[in-house]
Amino acid sequence: MNCDTQEAGGFEVEAAARPVPVPAGSVPKPYGIFASAFLIDLAVACLMLSLQFLAVSMGAIPRVLGMIGAFGSGGYAATCVLAGGVADRIGRKRSATIGIFSAAVIWLLYTRAPNPYWLLAMVPFGGAALGMVWPAVQAWLAERTASGQRALNRNLGLFNVSWSAGLLIGPLVAGYIWRDDFRALPFVLCAATGGVVVIVLLLTPGGGPGVRQQRQSAADDADSTHEHAWWPVFMRLAWLGNFSSWFAGATIQTMFPKLGLSAEMALSHRLVGIVIFCYWGALMGAFFLARTTQRWQFKIWPLLVAEAVSIVGMVYAAVYANSAIAFGVCFAISGGAAGVTYVSSLFYSITGPPESCGKRTGFHEAILGVGSLAGGLISGEVATMFGLRTPYLAVATIILLVVLAQALVWTSRARATGSHYSPNA
Repeated sequence: MNCDTQEAGGFEVEAAARPVPVPAGSVPKPYGIFASAFLIDLAVACLMLSLQFLAVSMGAIPRVLGMIGAFGSGGYAATCVLAGGVADRIGRKRSATIGIFSAAVIWLLYTRAPNPYWLLAMVPFGGAALGMVWPAVQAWLAERTASGQRALNRNLGLFNVSWSAGLLIGPLVAGYIWRDDFRALPFVLCAATGGVVVIVLLLTPGGGPGVRQQRQSAADDADSTHEHAWWPVFMRLAWLGNFSSWFAGATIQTMFPKLGLSAEMALSHRLVGIVIFCYWGALMGAFFLARTTQRWQFKIWPLLVAEAVSIVGMVYAAVYANSAIAFGVCFAISGGAAGVTYVSSLFYSITGPPESCGKRTGFHEAILGVGSLAGGLISGEVATMFGLRTPYLAVATIILLVVLAQALVWTSRARATGSHYSPNA
Protein backbone atom coordinates (compact mmCIF):
# COMPACT_ATOMS: atom_id res chain seq x y z
CA MET A 1 0.00 0.00 0.00
CA ASN A 2 2.80 2.41 0.84
CA CYS A 3 5.94 3.47 -1.01
CA ASP A 4 8.55 1.46 0.87
CA THR A 5 12.30 1.36 0.28
CA GLN A 6 15.38 0.35 2.19
CA GLU A 7 18.98 1.33 1.64
CA ALA A 8 21.74 -1.24 1.13
CA GLY A 9 25.34 -0.61 0.19
CA GLY A 10 24.67 3.08 -0.41
CA PHE A 11 21.93 2.42 -2.96
CA GLU A 12 18.19 2.60 -2.36
CA VAL A 13 16.38 -0.64 -3.21
CA GLU A 14 12.87 -1.94 -2.70
CA ALA A 15 12.16 -3.62 0.63
CA ALA A 16 10.09 -6.38 -0.90
CA ALA A 17 12.02 -9.46 0.17
CA ARG A 18 11.97 -9.53 3.98
CA PRO A 19 10.13 -6.50 5.35
CA VAL A 20 10.42 -5.88 9.04
CA PRO A 21 6.93 -5.42 10.47
CA VAL A 22 6.57 -2.22 12.41
CA PRO A 23 3.44 -1.62 14.45
CA ALA A 24 1.64 1.41 13.08
CA GLY A 25 1.48 3.04 16.49
CA SER A 26 5.27 3.05 16.77
CA VAL A 27 5.63 5.48 13.87
CA PRO A 28 4.64 9.04 14.81
CA LYS A 29 2.50 11.16 12.54
CA PRO A 30 4.64 13.02 10.00
CA TYR A 31 4.04 16.46 11.50
CA GLY A 32 7.22 17.77 9.88
CA ILE A 33 5.77 16.96 6.47
CA PHE A 34 2.48 18.65 7.36
CA ALA A 35 4.28 21.77 8.62
CA SER A 36 6.52 21.89 5.55
CA ALA A 37 3.56 21.54 3.20
CA PHE A 38 1.85 24.50 4.87
CA LEU A 39 4.92 26.73 4.80
CA ILE A 40 5.90 25.87 1.23
CA ASP A 41 2.52 26.70 -0.24
CA LEU A 42 2.12 29.74 1.99
CA ALA A 43 5.28 31.07 0.36
CA VAL A 44 4.31 29.88 -3.13
CA ALA A 45 0.82 31.44 -3.02
CA CYS A 46 2.17 34.72 -1.69
CA LEU A 47 4.86 34.69 -4.35
CA MET A 48 2.49 33.87 -7.22
CA LEU A 49 0.24 36.82 -6.53
CA SER A 50 3.21 39.08 -5.79
CA LEU A 51 4.67 38.15 -9.18
CA GLN A 52 1.42 39.26 -10.81
CA PHE A 53 1.46 42.53 -8.87
CA LEU A 54 5.09 43.05 -9.84
CA ALA A 55 4.42 42.38 -13.52
CA VAL A 56 1.34 44.63 -13.55
CA SER A 57 3.41 47.42 -11.98
CA MET A 58 5.89 46.94 -14.84
CA GLY A 59 3.09 47.40 -17.39
CA ALA A 60 2.71 43.76 -18.47
CA ILE A 61 -0.16 42.98 -20.85
CA PRO A 62 -2.53 40.03 -20.13
CA ARG A 63 -0.66 37.73 -22.52
CA VAL A 64 2.55 38.22 -20.56
CA LEU A 65 0.76 37.77 -17.23
CA GLY A 66 -0.56 34.41 -18.44
CA MET A 67 2.87 33.44 -19.75
CA ILE A 68 4.47 34.16 -16.38
CA GLY A 69 2.17 31.64 -14.72
CA ALA A 70 2.44 29.21 -17.62
CA PHE A 71 6.23 29.24 -17.87
CA GLY A 72 6.57 28.52 -14.16
CA SER A 73 4.10 25.65 -14.47
CA GLY A 74 5.94 24.36 -17.53
CA GLY A 75 9.22 24.15 -15.63
CA TYR A 76 7.38 22.44 -12.78
CA ALA A 77 5.63 19.86 -14.98
CA ALA A 78 8.79 18.97 -16.91
CA THR A 79 10.73 18.38 -13.70
CA CYS A 80 7.96 16.38 -12.02
CA VAL A 81 8.00 13.78 -14.79
CA LEU A 82 11.54 12.83 -13.76
CA ALA A 83 11.70 14.01 -10.15
CA GLY A 84 9.47 11.28 -8.73
CA GLY A 85 11.81 8.56 -9.91
CA VAL A 86 14.85 10.57 -8.83
CA ALA A 87 13.40 10.93 -5.33
CA ASP A 88 12.88 7.16 -5.19
CA ARG A 89 16.60 6.72 -5.90
CA ILE A 90 18.38 9.49 -3.99
CA GLY A 91 15.94 9.78 -1.11
CA ARG A 92 12.88 11.92 -0.58
CA LYS A 93 14.46 14.17 2.05
CA ARG A 94 17.46 14.95 -0.14
CA SER A 95 15.33 15.72 -3.19
CA ALA A 96 12.91 17.96 -1.25
CA THR A 97 15.60 19.98 0.55
CA ILE A 98 17.59 20.56 -2.64
CA GLY A 99 14.43 21.72 -4.38
CA ILE A 100 13.19 24.14 -1.73
CA PHE A 101 16.65 25.65 -1.17
CA SER A 102 17.01 26.25 -4.92
CA ALA A 103 13.53 27.77 -5.08
CA ALA A 104 14.32 30.20 -2.26
CA VAL A 105 17.43 31.43 -4.08
CA ILE A 106 15.46 31.97 -7.30
CA TRP A 107 12.71 33.84 -5.43
CA LEU A 108 15.32 36.34 -4.28
CA LEU A 109 16.56 36.74 -7.85
CA TYR A 110 13.08 37.80 -9.00
CA THR A 111 13.66 41.11 -7.21
CA ARG A 112 16.46 41.90 -9.67
CA ALA A 113 14.26 41.59 -12.80
CA PRO A 114 14.14 44.95 -14.65
CA ASN A 115 11.03 44.13 -16.73
CA PRO A 116 8.37 41.40 -17.20
CA TYR A 117 10.39 39.63 -19.88
CA TRP A 118 13.17 38.93 -17.41
CA LEU A 119 10.54 37.38 -15.17
CA LEU A 120 9.47 35.17 -18.09
CA ALA A 121 13.04 33.92 -18.39
CA MET A 122 13.38 33.22 -14.66
CA VAL A 123 10.10 31.63 -13.58
CA PRO A 124 10.70 28.25 -15.32
CA PHE A 125 13.67 27.72 -13.00
CA GLY A 126 11.55 28.50 -9.95
CA GLY A 127 8.94 26.01 -11.13
CA ALA A 128 11.58 23.37 -11.83
CA ALA A 129 12.97 23.74 -8.30
CA LEU A 130 9.52 23.12 -6.82
CA GLY A 131 9.20 20.09 -9.09
CA MET A 132 11.93 18.48 -6.99
CA VAL A 133 9.86 19.03 -3.85
CA TRP A 134 6.29 17.83 -4.17
CA PRO A 135 6.63 14.32 -5.67
CA ALA A 136 9.30 13.62 -3.04
CA VAL A 137 7.20 14.96 -0.16
CA GLN A 138 4.13 12.98 -1.26
CA ALA A 139 6.08 9.73 -1.55
CA TRP A 140 7.69 10.52 1.83
CA LEU A 141 4.22 10.88 3.33
CA ALA A 142 3.22 7.46 2.00
CA GLU A 143 6.38 5.97 3.49
CA ARG A 144 5.44 7.32 6.92
CA THR A 145 1.82 6.14 6.80
CA ALA A 146 0.52 2.79 8.06
CA SER A 147 -1.03 0.46 5.51
CA GLY A 148 -4.78 0.49 5.15
CA GLN A 149 -7.16 2.93 3.51
CA ARG A 150 -8.32 4.45 6.78
CA ALA A 151 -4.81 5.48 7.91
CA LEU A 152 -3.92 6.72 4.44
CA ASN A 153 -7.13 8.71 4.09
CA ARG A 154 -6.49 10.35 7.47
CA ASN A 155 -2.89 11.36 6.69
CA LEU A 156 -3.71 12.44 3.16
CA GLY A 157 -6.48 14.58 4.60
CA LEU A 158 -4.13 16.29 7.05
CA PHE A 159 -1.53 16.76 4.31
CA ASN A 160 -4.05 18.28 1.87
CA VAL A 161 -5.47 20.57 4.54
CA SER A 162 -1.93 21.69 5.42
CA TRP A 163 -0.79 22.72 1.95
CA SER A 164 -4.19 24.17 1.00
CA ALA A 165 -4.17 26.26 4.20
CA GLY A 166 -0.91 27.74 2.95
CA LEU A 167 -2.44 28.50 -0.44
CA LEU A 168 -5.45 29.97 1.33
CA ILE A 169 -3.45 32.41 3.43
CA GLY A 170 -0.75 33.23 0.87
CA PRO A 171 -2.79 35.57 -1.36
CA LEU A 172 -4.04 37.42 1.71
CA VAL A 173 -0.47 37.90 2.89
CA ALA A 174 0.55 39.15 -0.54
CA GLY A 175 -2.32 41.63 -0.62
CA TYR A 176 -1.51 42.98 2.83
CA ILE A 177 2.28 43.24 2.58
CA TRP A 178 2.60 44.51 -1.01
CA ARG A 179 4.18 47.95 -1.16
CA ASP A 180 4.74 49.85 -4.39
CA ASP A 181 7.76 51.51 -2.79
CA PHE A 182 9.23 48.20 -1.50
CA ARG A 183 8.35 45.57 -4.10
CA ALA A 184 11.05 43.15 -2.91
CA LEU A 185 9.43 42.63 0.51
CA PRO A 186 7.20 39.58 -0.30
CA PHE A 187 10.03 37.87 -2.18
CA VAL A 188 12.45 38.28 0.72
CA LEU A 189 9.89 36.96 3.20
CA CYS A 190 9.06 33.99 0.98
CA ALA A 191 12.74 33.11 0.61
CA ALA A 192 13.14 33.27 4.39
CA THR A 193 10.17 30.92 4.73
CA GLY A 194 11.90 28.53 2.34
CA GLY A 195 14.93 28.55 4.64
CA VAL A 196 12.70 27.56 7.58
CA VAL A 197 11.28 24.70 5.50
CA VAL A 198 14.77 23.34 4.82
CA ILE A 199 15.40 23.16 8.57
CA VAL A 200 12.05 21.47 9.24
CA LEU A 201 12.63 18.87 6.53
CA LEU A 202 16.11 18.05 7.80
CA LEU A 203 14.67 17.44 11.26
CA THR A 204 11.81 15.25 9.99
CA PRO A 205 12.35 11.46 10.31
CA GLY A 206 12.45 9.23 7.24
CA GLY A 207 12.80 10.37 3.69
CA GLY A 208 15.61 7.95 2.91
CA PRO A 209 15.00 4.31 3.73
CA GLY A 210 11.30 3.55 3.97
CA VAL A 211 9.40 1.92 6.79
CA ARG A 212 7.06 -0.91 5.87
CA GLN A 213 4.03 -0.78 8.10
CA GLN A 214 2.32 -3.84 9.48
CA ARG A 215 -1.16 -4.52 8.16
CA GLN A 216 -3.78 -3.72 10.74
CA SER A 217 -6.33 -6.37 9.89
CA ALA A 218 -7.53 -8.77 7.26
CA ALA A 219 -9.97 -6.07 6.18
CA ASP A 220 -7.04 -3.78 5.37
CA ASP A 221 -5.47 -6.53 3.30
CA ALA A 222 -8.67 -6.75 1.32
CA ASP A 223 -8.55 -2.99 0.76
CA SER A 224 -5.35 -2.89 -1.30
CA THR A 225 -6.52 -0.40 -3.86
CA HIS A 226 -3.96 -1.28 -6.50
CA GLU A 227 -5.42 -4.81 -6.59
CA HIS A 228 -8.82 -3.34 -7.47
CA ALA A 229 -9.71 -4.18 -11.08
CA TRP A 230 -10.78 -0.60 -11.83
CA TRP A 231 -7.97 1.17 -9.95
CA PRO A 232 -6.00 2.26 -13.09
CA VAL A 233 -9.18 3.67 -14.63
CA PHE A 234 -10.03 5.75 -11.57
CA MET A 235 -6.47 7.06 -11.38
CA ARG A 236 -6.45 8.22 -15.00
CA LEU A 237 -9.91 9.76 -14.78
CA ALA A 238 -8.85 11.65 -11.65
CA TRP A 239 -5.71 12.84 -13.46
CA LEU A 240 -7.92 14.24 -16.24
CA GLY A 241 -10.13 16.01 -13.73
CA ASN A 242 -7.11 17.42 -11.93
CA PHE A 243 -5.79 18.81 -15.21
CA SER A 244 -9.00 20.76 -15.80
CA SER A 245 -9.14 22.01 -12.20
CA TRP A 246 -5.63 23.44 -12.28
CA PHE A 247 -6.31 24.94 -15.69
CA ALA A 248 -9.10 26.83 -13.94
CA GLY A 249 -6.92 27.68 -10.94
CA ALA A 250 -4.15 29.09 -13.13
CA THR A 251 -6.67 31.22 -15.00
CA ILE A 252 -8.05 32.65 -11.77
CA GLN A 253 -4.59 33.26 -10.32
CA THR A 254 -3.13 34.97 -13.39
CA MET A 255 -6.11 36.73 -14.97
CA PHE A 256 -8.16 38.09 -12.10
CA PRO A 257 -5.49 40.46 -10.68
CA LYS A 258 -5.47 42.37 -13.98
CA LEU A 259 -9.27 42.53 -14.08
CA GLY A 260 -9.59 43.38 -10.39
CA LEU A 261 -7.07 46.22 -10.59
CA SER A 262 -8.50 47.55 -13.87
CA ALA A 263 -10.72 50.60 -14.18
CA GLU A 264 -13.73 48.31 -14.68
CA MET A 265 -13.60 46.96 -11.11
CA ALA A 266 -11.04 49.24 -9.41
CA LEU A 267 -10.35 46.85 -6.52
CA SER A 268 -7.46 47.30 -4.11
CA HIS A 269 -4.55 44.85 -3.96
CA ARG A 270 -5.95 43.68 -0.63
CA LEU A 271 -9.41 42.95 -2.04
CA VAL A 272 -7.94 41.11 -5.02
CA GLY A 273 -6.13 38.86 -2.54
CA ILE A 274 -9.38 38.26 -0.64
CA VAL A 275 -11.26 37.24 -3.81
CA ILE A 276 -8.56 34.72 -4.72
CA PHE A 277 -8.63 33.59 -1.07
CA CYS A 278 -12.19 32.33 -1.76
CA TYR A 279 -10.87 29.82 -4.32
CA TRP A 280 -8.32 28.32 -1.94
CA GLY A 281 -10.71 28.43 1.02
CA ALA A 282 -13.28 26.29 -0.80
CA LEU A 283 -10.55 23.91 -1.94
CA MET A 284 -9.43 23.40 1.66
CA GLY A 285 -13.05 22.90 2.72
CA ALA A 286 -13.35 20.06 0.21
CA PHE A 287 -10.26 18.46 1.75
CA PHE A 288 -11.85 18.60 5.20
CA LEU A 289 -14.94 16.82 3.90
CA ALA A 290 -12.93 14.19 2.01
CA ARG A 291 -10.95 13.42 5.16
CA THR A 292 -14.09 12.56 7.14
CA THR A 293 -15.30 9.77 4.88
CA GLN A 294 -14.11 7.14 2.39
CA ARG A 295 -17.40 6.94 0.55
CA TRP A 296 -16.09 9.01 -2.37
CA GLN A 297 -13.41 6.43 -3.17
CA PHE A 298 -13.94 4.28 -6.27
CA LYS A 299 -17.00 6.24 -7.36
CA ILE A 300 -17.18 8.25 -10.57
CA TRP A 301 -20.04 10.59 -9.70
CA PRO A 302 -18.07 12.86 -7.27
CA LEU A 303 -15.68 13.76 -10.10
CA LEU A 304 -18.42 14.42 -12.64
CA VAL A 305 -20.60 16.44 -10.28
CA ALA A 306 -17.66 18.58 -9.13
CA GLU A 307 -16.66 19.32 -12.70
CA ALA A 308 -20.22 20.17 -13.75
CA VAL A 309 -20.55 22.62 -10.85
CA SER A 310 -17.24 24.22 -11.79
CA ILE A 311 -18.51 24.79 -15.33
CA VAL A 312 -21.50 26.69 -13.91
CA GLY A 313 -19.25 28.86 -11.74
CA MET A 314 -16.93 29.77 -14.62
CA VAL A 315 -19.77 30.65 -16.98
CA TYR A 316 -21.32 32.89 -14.33
CA ALA A 317 -17.95 34.60 -13.76
CA ALA A 318 -17.62 35.29 -17.48
CA VAL A 319 -21.15 36.54 -18.13
CA TYR A 320 -22.79 37.83 -14.96
CA ALA A 321 -20.29 38.55 -12.16
CA ASN A 322 -19.77 42.27 -11.63
CA SER A 323 -18.53 42.59 -8.04
CA ALA A 324 -15.87 41.18 -5.75
CA ILE A 325 -18.53 39.13 -3.93
CA ALA A 326 -19.85 37.58 -7.14
CA PHE A 327 -16.38 36.64 -8.33
CA GLY A 328 -15.57 35.28 -4.88
CA VAL A 329 -18.59 32.95 -5.02
CA CYS A 330 -17.70 31.77 -8.54
CA PHE A 331 -14.12 31.11 -7.55
CA ALA A 332 -15.23 29.29 -4.38
CA ILE A 333 -17.35 26.95 -6.52
CA SER A 334 -14.36 26.23 -8.74
CA GLY A 335 -12.09 25.77 -5.73
CA GLY A 336 -14.43 23.23 -4.14
CA ALA A 337 -14.44 21.25 -7.39
CA ALA A 338 -10.65 21.39 -7.54
CA GLY A 339 -10.50 19.94 -4.03
CA VAL A 340 -12.50 16.91 -5.16
CA THR A 341 -10.37 16.25 -8.25
CA TYR A 342 -7.07 16.82 -6.45
CA VAL A 343 -7.76 14.54 -3.50
CA SER A 344 -8.96 11.83 -5.89
CA SER A 345 -5.89 12.16 -8.10
CA LEU A 346 -3.46 12.01 -5.18
CA PHE A 347 -5.30 9.17 -3.43
CA TYR A 348 -5.29 6.88 -6.46
CA SER A 349 -1.68 7.83 -7.30
CA ILE A 350 -0.26 7.22 -3.86
CA THR A 351 -2.04 3.97 -3.01
CA GLY A 352 -0.88 1.82 -5.92
CA PRO A 353 2.07 -0.62 -6.08
CA PRO A 354 4.85 0.60 -3.76
CA GLU A 355 7.74 0.19 -6.18
CA SER A 356 6.48 2.97 -8.46
CA CYS A 357 4.90 5.33 -5.93
CA GLY A 358 7.33 8.20 -6.55
CA LYS A 359 6.90 7.86 -10.29
CA ARG A 360 3.10 8.05 -10.02
CA THR A 361 3.12 11.05 -7.69
CA GLY A 362 5.49 12.66 -10.17
CA PHE A 363 2.96 12.13 -12.96
CA HIS A 364 0.16 13.39 -10.69
CA GLU A 365 2.07 16.62 -10.12
CA ALA A 366 3.23 16.86 -13.73
CA ILE A 367 -0.35 16.69 -15.02
CA LEU A 368 -1.29 19.35 -12.49
CA GLY A 369 1.56 21.47 -13.80
CA VAL A 370 0.53 20.95 -17.42
CA GLY A 371 -2.96 22.13 -16.49
CA SER A 372 -1.50 25.28 -14.98
CA LEU A 373 0.76 25.74 -18.00
CA ALA A 374 -2.15 25.45 -20.44
CA GLY A 375 -4.36 27.64 -18.26
CA GLY A 376 -1.83 30.46 -18.17
CA LEU A 377 -1.01 30.35 -21.88
CA ILE A 378 -4.51 29.90 -23.27
CA SER A 379 -6.20 32.26 -20.84
CA GLY A 380 -3.60 34.97 -21.40
CA GLU A 381 -4.02 34.73 -25.15
CA VAL A 382 -7.82 34.69 -24.94
CA ALA A 383 -7.83 37.71 -22.61
CA THR A 384 -5.51 39.67 -24.91
CA MET A 385 -7.68 38.95 -27.96
CA PHE A 386 -11.21 39.08 -26.52
CA GLY A 387 -11.14 40.74 -23.10
CA LEU A 388 -10.44 39.96 -19.45
CA ARG A 389 -13.66 38.03 -18.84
CA THR A 390 -13.49 35.55 -21.71
CA PRO A 391 -10.81 33.29 -20.15
CA TYR A 392 -13.50 31.92 -17.82
CA LEU A 393 -15.47 30.74 -20.85
CA ALA A 394 -12.32 29.01 -22.06
CA VAL A 395 -12.08 27.27 -18.68
CA ALA A 396 -15.70 26.10 -18.89
CA THR A 397 -15.03 24.70 -22.37
CA ILE A 398 -11.94 22.78 -21.25
CA ILE A 399 -13.77 21.27 -18.26
CA LEU A 400 -16.67 20.22 -20.49
CA LEU A 401 -14.25 18.48 -22.87
CA VAL A 402 -12.68 16.66 -19.90
CA VAL A 403 -16.11 15.48 -18.70
CA LEU A 404 -16.85 14.12 -22.17
CA ALA A 405 -13.48 12.35 -22.28
CA GLN A 406 -14.07 10.81 -18.84
CA ALA A 407 -17.49 9.56 -19.90
CA LEU A 408 -15.97 8.05 -23.06
CA VAL A 409 -13.20 6.27 -21.14
CA TRP A 410 -15.67 4.99 -18.54
CA THR A 411 -18.13 3.57 -21.05
CA SER A 412 -15.33 2.09 -23.19
CA ARG A 413 -13.93 0.25 -20.17
CA ALA A 414 -17.37 -1.06 -19.27
CA ARG A 415 -17.89 -2.37 -22.82
CA ALA A 416 -14.40 -3.90 -22.94
CA THR A 417 -14.93 -5.82 -19.72
CA GLY A 418 -18.50 -6.73 -20.60
CA SER A 419 -19.71 -5.54 -17.21
CA HIS A 420 -20.65 -2.46 -15.27
CA TYR A 421 -18.57 -1.21 -12.37
CA SER A 422 -19.72 -2.15 -8.90
CA PRO A 423 -18.25 -0.64 -5.72
CA ASN A 424 -17.94 -4.17 -4.38
CA ALA A 425 -16.07 -5.47 -7.43
